[in-house]
Amino acid sequence: MRRPRSRKLERECGVTRISLDNGALLAARRGPPVRVELRCGRDPSYGVAEFCLVVAAFSDGSRHSFTGFSWGYGGEGPRGLERWCQENGVPLTIEHIARLDNETAGTVWTWPRA
Repeated sequence: MRRPRSRKLERECGVTRISLDNGALLAARRGPPVRVELRCGRDPSYGVAEFCLVVAAFSDGSRHSFTGFSWGYGGEGPRGLERWCQENGVPLTIEHIARLDNETAGTVWTWPRA
């Protein structure tokens, strides 16, 4: 008898829907994140000059970088980030997300605040 295959994380490639799916899978396996960092950067290997990463750390010591979420404007990426935050108890609203800096490289927001 074959065992059912467990779902695997998909490559996100900047797609919000895939980041949300991966976020739900990670929450089911590891629980909600204990730390979240929103980072902007520049990396030519991404094929674009700028990128946004949401880095989530979990209580088991693992981390995941979501590439399908973004901020600093109104759109699918920010709305997906808001939904993921709501589902995981991260206190970040769409009003805050729209006002975050997406022009400066580095960490633009962390939770919990140190």
